[in-house]
Formats: sequence, structure tokens, C-alpha cells
Amino acid sequence: MPKVEALSKRVLAGRASAARRWSVYVIECNNGAFYAGITTDVAARYAAHVAGNGARYTRANPPRALLGELVYPDKSAASKAEAAIKRMRSVEKLELLRVLTGPQRDRRARAKRIIAARITGGLPADYRRRVT
Repeated sequence: MPKVEALSKRVLAGRASAARRWSVYVIECNNGAFYAGITTDVAARYAAHVAGNGARYTRANPPRALLGELVYPDKSAASKAEAAIKRMRSVEKLELLRVLTGPQRDRRARAKRIIAARITGGLPADYRRRVT
């Protein structure tokens, strides 16, 4: 019987991890910079950043606001999106955040297209670069 019990625990653990969704979040810091990270619980992670228990960068540059989040089905996809956001120039990050916080109904889909294009090295057709 112990083998069946162990197997069922593994199956349940697998189902629990499959139900978890990973999110990429973007924080604006007090110095005006943007910080991107991934987590399964954005509210708890943001609270950790605010309390000074988050990443080293946000301990030195406390967060001002949580600007947005995008949900991904697994950790791999979220990590790729986070890396793509971190590689973006400030102008591109501002455009992404404008899309995320804008009034459009499909803003999350558009934001994901921008990030996906950045991962693959191209830009979507509806992306406009803004030069400040």
C-alpha cells in the first residue's frame, strides 16, 4: 500500500503545480526605474518588495507602484517574458506599460504580442516606436 499512497501524493502534487499560474509583474521604483519579476502570487511578492524583503534592487530602490502583471501558463514562459522585458529599452517598456494600463479591451493580448515579438527578435505589425 505505501507505493499507491506515494504515487497518489505525486499525482496530487503534479496537479497542484499545473494549476499554479506564473505571472510577470512590473514595478515602478522611487528612482523612476522599472523592475520586472516573476511569481505565482503577485500581491505577496509586491508586499515583500515594499517590506524590503524582495530583490536586492528593490531594497536599494523601494517600489512606488505595481504597474501591471501578465499571467503565463508555466514558469518557463514567464521567465522568457521577464527576460524580454528586462532587455527592452526604456521607450519600449513605456510603450508596453501604456498598452498594459490603457483602456483597450485587448490590452493584455497586445502586451503579450509585444513581449513575444521581443523574445523572437521581431516587432508586431501594430507596434509603434515612440522616440522621446
